[in-house]
Order: sequence, then structure tokens, then C-alpha cells
Amino acid sequence: MSKNIHIMCVVMTPTWKKKYSFRWDYFLMTRYCLKSLLKTGFSPENVTCIAYSKNHCNILKSEFGINTMRVASIPADYDKVMSQKQGRKLFLYKPLCYSTLMPEPIDDNTIMVMTDVDALFFDDPTPYFSKLTCDVWSHHSYRYLRPSRKKTMKKNHIRPNLKKMSDLVGYFGSESQAYLFLRYGKKLPKRRLTSSIVAMQPNIYSSIISTYRRMTDDVIKTRHLKGDQEMLDAAVHHLELSYEPDPDFSCVKQYSGGAMKKIMQKDIKKLGIMY
Repeated sequence: MSKNIHIMCVVMTPTWKKKYSFRWDYFLMTRYCLKSLLKTGFSPENVTCIAYSKNHCNILKSEFGINTMRVASIPADYDKVMSQKQGRKLFLYKPLCYSTLMPEPIDDNTIMVMTDVDALFFDDPTPYFSKLTCDVWSHHSYRYLRPSRKKTMKKNHIRPNLKKMSDLVGYFGSESQAYLFLRYGKKLPKRRLTSSIVAMQPNIYSSIISTYRRMTDDVIKTRHLKGDQEMLDAAVHHLELSYEPDPDFSCVKQYSGGAMKKIMQKDIKKLGIMY
């Protein structure tokens, strides 16, 4: 039997008093992301956006008819580790927001999908996601020992001592991932999923979100910081869940990095959803 789909996103920028360029305006990107999704026919009843700004919650609910939730407060340890240069960014706030406001699946028959807001939907993803059988699905993943990376790796990084931090940092390319493996790891993973667009089965969603938050709390305390996807990937591997990437998934496109934001703007025009 096919499952229902619920799509979630997080936008943690405050209500700015001055206008930023598109590259840094994550609230505007959120509006375009949601506008493109609903244009495909996806129901607004099956969308939730968590925001930092009450004003943003009101705008999104009024404009799109989606569910909105507001983060009442941000713990000091989370707040102080985030860059404020261009306003609040997502990164470590995703595990905070989802664990606090959406710790459980909608119901036992609904696949929970997290998407970054710098993304556009071109087709309704329901037919695709509703038939997933793996525990976790991600749009992309990458191999730690891909040929281009192995060329620059030391031998002790290719075959790391599983109890040595420096070896593991060389293997993972991340202090966060190395630290979490030392603390929680069971078997050295060969691939890492990316957290831009992730779908999770309802029966394991709560376990992933609670582990995701616990690992993020640990990383913040030790200052082994980078981004949120290391913690999500570590949670999936720690729980020994099955996951599948699908880089050919064409319903949605994610635009990470500054150069991709220009391409996002061009695709917004092609979709005919410009404000």
C-alpha cells in the first residue's frame, strides 16, 4: 500500500530591516520553494514550515495555506555557534527545530520528507516518495574513497585506525564525523548521505530525529563543528538503517552554494513563479 507524504522545511532567518541579495535571502527562497511545490498540485495541508520569525510564519500561512510553527526560543549553546553575518542560517538549527516541534511522524502511514529551502520542485513528488521501501532516502550521497579523493589521501586515511581521531578525520574529511564515529560508530561507512532532501519512513522517523538531536548536542559541546548533515548521516549509520540515494530524481532540484543561486533565479523565471 502506498503511503502519504508530508514535506517539512526550516527557515531561521529573522525579519530583516534591510534588503539582502537573493543569495542570502533564505526567506525569499523559502517562498519560491513552497510556491514551486504547490504549483505541482501538492496539497498545502501536507506541508509544514518551521520559522524563527513570527512575521514569517504569518506570511507563509497566509500566502500558501501551509502549516507553520515557530521556534519560541533558541538554546544559548546553539545560538552562539552560528554565524550571524548574514542572519541566521539553517545548518545546526534543523535538528533543533525538528526534535522540538516535529519529533513524531504525522501518522503511521506518512513518509516524512525534509527539504532545504534553496530548492525548487518541478513535479509532484508524491508518486515517487509514496512507493519508497528503504528506511531512509536521500537525493545525493558520496563515497569517501571516490577516485578523485583517494589521489590526495594518505594511506592511514584510506585505511584508518578506527580508534584514532586524526586517521578518521582524514577518512571522513570532517571532525564532526570523526568524533561521532569514535563515540557512536559501529562499522566504518563507505558513503555519506547529504541532508538537502531526505525522506524517512514513519516507523523510524522518531528514532532518527532524537538521535540526530543528541549527536548535534554532543558536537556543539565539543566544538567539532561543520554542518548538520554529518550528524544526520551518523545517526542513520548508528541506527543501522537502510538508505538509498537517487541522483537521477528529477522532481526537485537543490541549489547549494552561491553560484547555484543564479541558476535558481533562472529556473524560477522558467517556472513562471516570479514575484
